[in-house]
Amino acid sequence: MRADGETRAARRRPPRHGRAVLACLTAALCASLITAIPGFDRFHPIDEDILLLVRQIVAPRDTAPDASPVAVVAITPETFTAPGLSGIPRILWTDQMAKVQAKVLEAGATVFAWDVILQNSAAKSMTGILGGRVDLDAGAERALRRLDRDLLIGMKTYGRDQGRVVLGYADLAQGPVLPHQGLRQMIGRGSALHSVNAYVDPDGIVRGVPLVAPTDDGTEHVFFALEVARRHSGLDHAWSPPDGFEFGGRRVPVLAETGSGTNMLVNFDPSPGAVPSFTFHDILACDDAEYLRRAFEGRAVLFGFVTDLEDRKLMSNRFVRHADFDGAPIACDGSPAPVAAIARNTESGVYLHAQAVRNLLDGDAVARPGTGIRLTAAFALALAAAGVAAFRRPPVALAATVGLIALYGVIAGIVFADGTVLPLTDPGAAALLALGGMIGFRFVTADQERRQVRNTFSQYLDRKVIEAMIDAGDVPELGGESRELSCFFSDIEAFSSISEKMGPPELVAFLNEYFKVIGRAIESHGGIIERFLGDAVCSVFGAPVRDENHAANAVRCALAIDRGLAAAQDRFDVPEGRVVRTRIGINTGFMTAGNVGAERRKTYTVMGDSVNLAARLESVNKQYGTLLMAGEDTVTATGGLFEWRMIDRVRVVGRDTPVGLYEPLGEASTVAADVLALRDAYEAALRQFQSGDFAGARAAFQTLADRGDMASRKAVARCDARLADPPPPGWDGVTDLTKK
Repeated sequence: MRADGETRAARRRPPRHGRAVLACLTAALCASLITAIPGFDRFHPIDEDILLLVRQIVAPRDTAPDASPVAVVAITPETFTAPGLSGIPRILWTDQMAKVQAKVLEAGATVFAWDVILQNSAAKSMTGILGGRVDLDAGAERALRRLDRDLLIGMKTYGRDQGRVVLGYADLAQGPVLPHQGLRQMIGRGSALHSVNAYVDPDGIVRGVPLVAPTDDGTEHVFFALEVARRHSGLDHAWSPPDGFEFGGRRVPVLAETGSGTNMLVNFDPSPGAVPSFTFHDILACDDAEYLRRAFEGRAVLFGFVTDLEDRKLMSNRFVRHADFDGAPIACDGSPAPVAAIARNTESGVYLHAQAVRNLLDGDAVARPGTGIRLTAAFALALAAAGVAAFRRPPVALAATVGLIALYGVIAGIVFADGTVLPLTDPGAAALLALGGMIGFRFVTADQERRQVRNTFSQYLDRKVIEAMIDAGDVPELGGESRELSCFFSDIEAFSSISEKMGPPELVAFLNEYFKVIGRAIESHGGIIERFLGDAVCSVFGAPVRDENHAANAVRCALAIDRGLAAAQDRFDVPEGRVVRTRIGINTGFMTAGNVGAERRKTYTVMGDSVNLAARLESVNKQYGTLLMAGEDTVTATGGLFEWRMIDRVRVVGRDTPVGLYEPLGEASTVAADVLALRDAYEAALRQFQSGDFAGARAAFQTLADRGDMASRKAVARCDARLADPPPPGWDGVTDLTKK
């Protein structure tokens, strides 16, 4: 093996530059071409959804509601309980709808567009309801017919005569859902009847509206939003597939430039109040001409539902949650807008068309990027990620790549302000693919010495220590750090009497089987074996890899070893059928951890008073008849995760500070009731002992000893010793141990 300094220098040396550059170019090219594979384009539509969210975070539009050319009059949940409407079936609101339409148009609105479809007249609906129940005379029938009179007159006056009303219909697979015949006749037999259908992407999300489509008679059908924009502006459109679509002489980015129709992606503005919204019932009750003029003059007004359930869709603004009527103007009566209590990710359909009208008028509809732009962006970001991965460690390269993707996303969000979409999914996926490719390249061709380090040290250090050493980018150095850790020492009970009756081969085979149980438990609980001392094991938790739960994991490991040894007795093959048990002492505290040793041979170890105390606690088990013992700092560090039995409070040899001795009984809520009852009785007897009532404590301990509790038997002996040799006056209840 090379000298230590040479090894580190070789490991830090990057791949040869010429080979690395070629590898970067290859990885970037392959990664970008992968994103062009058919089927990958199914992820493209989500780019607009993410960009809309990013734009709203980094560069939100400062939309002035007063400048909006579009407004909405909405039927809201409050409408159904408003004066003049409460208790009246919605089918009978035709008179009120006529009044609202007249108020809006008389206030100066350019067009009143219906995103509400009245399939049946009020007269027909009521006739259907009453006809089978009561006999209607001629006067009643005339009264019913008058229910639609004002609305029909309004359609003729404002629609057929003035061309300021647009009616919507829905074109469904089972057939069209049309306004009733009376409305169609009065407005001009379809001249103002336009589909309110939306454009739905393959993933089921609404992201746009159709604009035009050919009809069977060789003409074209103009859809709802385009017709509203035409009526409002007086501008016309030109559609000549596959050349493109224009509105008012300005090119509009569209999808599906074919003879079957064309769709426009909507560039949503989720700013509060971007589309001024008014409630139907407030406008119905409003007699303030100046308010109505300010609200509607010069605007295209869309009439629709903004309720909790009706006509709501997931649209490309789904990641920007908002409450209905957030930012809406003050009502005519001076009350605040009825802002919904819950922010939703679904949008009412009327706003889809309102935003589409704005896009047509402002010329900022969404333009999806072509294949060339997608491949260029994917290659550029993939090349940057590959370059970072070529000369930096994988964690650093991953963090840098994520940062590059995030920075690119922020830039794309800002660029999206005018509806220009920079691809997100393709460059992001290409960058991650290139990163993975370059890491693989380095692993195969440039990190051979890292594997050599791993193979060399695996015979001497725990695997986790080696991985931590490699991730840190250096072999262990002399020195260390001090931090809170947990460690335990274990030792086989009565090992001398077991080993003296075994030959060397049998003893080695036994210890190997024993250490399998110990090692697997330590590894599975995040610890490392710091060293072997004959049959003893020192284990550390919380270093070198940090673990905030090191104390709890050390205790769980000790309990697991106790269970594992009990289950493995038939594999040990010890003389005379002896039971193999191990004593464990656990302690938590500040320790010095580091790599200690000579230049060519080092070991990872922990040192300090807390380590020494763990060793003392292991040996204390002998004097107290226990197998598992922990210090009070471990008990404190584990909180209420375990049930404990306090065994005693002692001063161990070589340490003046008293320490509480605790036996772990098991995970909280898993310990049997009889074990807890014995624990409580033992601790009650211990309190008698510590208060100086040795006779009373002896009697209580003897009762528990008769039930087979070894710790209580040892306590009886300590009581006898105190009765024979009482402590001096003022004794603090602490037992001074004289043996290690």
